[in-house]
Amino acid sequence: METLRKWRLFHRGQSAMEVVTTYGWALLIFIIVLAVLFYLGILQPTSLTRPSCIMEPGFSCYSFKLVEGGELQLDFGQAKGNTILVTAVGCSKSENPTSMTTLSQPVLIPSGEHRFITGGDSGNAVNCTDENGNPLSSSESKLNSRFKGKVWVNYTEVATGMQRIVSGEITGTFEAATPTPSPTPTPSPIMGCGTISTPGNYALQSDLNSSGTCITITSGGSNSTLDCQGRTINGSGSGYGIYLNSATGVTVKNCVIKNFQHGVYTYNSHNNTITNNNVSSSTVYGVYTYNSHNNTITNNNVSSNSNTSFNIENSNNNRIINNVAYSNLGGGVYLSITLNNSVIGNTFNSNSGYGVGIYFSNNTMVDGNNMESNVGGISVSWLCYNTTMKNNNINITTSGHGIYTYYSINATITGNMVNSINQIDIHLWNSNYTTISNNIILNGNSRGISLAGGSSNIFILNNNITLCTNNGIYLADSSNNNRISGNLIYSNQYNGITMGNANNNTISNNTIYSHPYYGITISGGGNHTISNNNIYSNQRGINIASSNNVTFDSNTVCSNTYDFYCTSSTTSGNSTFTNNTGCTVTQIGTCS
Repeated sequence: METLRKWRLFHRGQSAMEVVTTYGWALLIFIIVLAVLFYLGILQPTSLTRPSCIMEPGFSCYSFKLVEGGELQLDFGQAKGNTILVTAVGCSKSENPTSMTTLSQPVLIPSGEHRFITGGDSGNAVNCTDENGNPLSSSESKLNSRFKGKVWVNYTEVATGMQRIVSGEITGTFEAATPTPSPTPTPSPIMGCGTISTPGNYALQSDLNSSGTCITITSGGSNSTLDCQGRTINGSGSGYGIYLNSATGVTVKNCVIKNFQHGVYTYNSHNNTITNNNVSSSTVYGVYTYNSHNNTITNNNVSSNSNTSFNIENSNNNRIINNVAYSNLGGGVYLSITLNNSVIGNTFNSNSGYGVGIYFSNNTMVDGNNMESNVGGISVSWLCYNTTMKNNNINITTSGHGIYTYYSINATITGNMVNSINQIDIHLWNSNYTTISNNIILNGNSRGISLAGGSSNIFILNNNITLCTNNGIYLADSSNNNRISGNLIYSNQYNGITMGNANNNTISNNTIYSHPYYGITISGGGNHTISNNNIYSNQRGINIASSNNVTFDSNTVCSNTYDFYCTSSTTSGNSTFTNNTGCTVTQIGTCS
């Protein structure tokens, strides 16, 4: 038995040795292969890092790439229910957004869509930084080096004007830059008028003259660049200087275009860029965009055309940025039947129409434009929803209003400087649910702010209104349910606030002084609340005529010739006065 047991133990040991010998050699060979792969650079630890970019809910990194040298390329998406305008992007190892890069080409992204905001076709470049906000060193951003950090996107909600920032976590390795594909070789430099129907990089070699349309770019010529190199395309009053017909991804730049029906005309053409051109003396429009979406029109000089400089019709998601338009017989830029367009940072001077005209259009942003000596500043008419007008400088010395809304809904007018010598600075006619806030309003001919034609549910907040030739603020014609609060109203040539035939309005927390007539005057209508106002140095502080059911509460009305003045013997009934500070009450009729 002992001999049998020993034999079995020996057999088991021999089997174990065979297993170790067999698999040991296999393991050794596997280790040697790994070592060779590491040595040859075929297998790197960083190649095992899974790239990821995770944003806050409602936002996404549709795709991204970290490029050798530190650049971030980001295709960014959003589904927040509102169109946004991306203005800055940051990428850093730091936990704080210390080194945001302002985009040279802000990117508009409708809800449910995505766009390259840096890299790709965006025209923007953003480089990642280290923990201190400094550029990454060459060793940190070399090929195959690992990066883990934060990405920030700064954007503006187009509908509200609210600025926000969203962040995410990004992890990956720096990859080789993808070489920019060389354009399809140009068949020949452009020597004359004609049609571009194949992709290419085209350069105009000499000035051209044409009796009709000169250069047409069709769908076959999509993804081309036409560079006129500062040369002139001259027409005879008809046709188009440059015509994009169903073309996409085209850039037209550095052209001088004169004497056509339209200088540049895009029809059914999307994702194009019109930049650095000089367009003049067109018989109709300088630049005309019809049924064309997602185009960028930037840094152009458009003048002396027989109609509007830029006419955007039935076209969505276009950006009109940093252009100059002057001495045109129409306006600066007109948008009709459009959606989600932006007019940003332009200069409109001495045009025979409004600087910006908006008709039957929704979700339009008008931001940071300078308008001087046009026949009107901004006009928003005929069922326009969600128009934002902010940070514009409007100086009108001819006949038009500074800002005019007609049958407009849910507009925002904020942060503007408005000076309209011969008309009303801000005039709303039958416009509802609009906020007018933080504007400087001066020199309006007759009124600083006027609500008429049944304009209701308007908020007039924190404005500075002075030197108007009539009333600072005027409400009439059934303009009801409005709130006027926190305004500084002074030195206008008639009254501070006038209400006539209006109802259910609230006037509170305003400072009103230095008017030759009335601080506040009320005639007709009723059911108003007048509270917490400071009214002084007027001929009459509060003048009440033909108005019922008005509540006066906690006002300071003093140092006026007459502080409270009631002039009707038949109305002003059922009004209440509580907690007011007043020096004199002159009663002709019934004050309460």
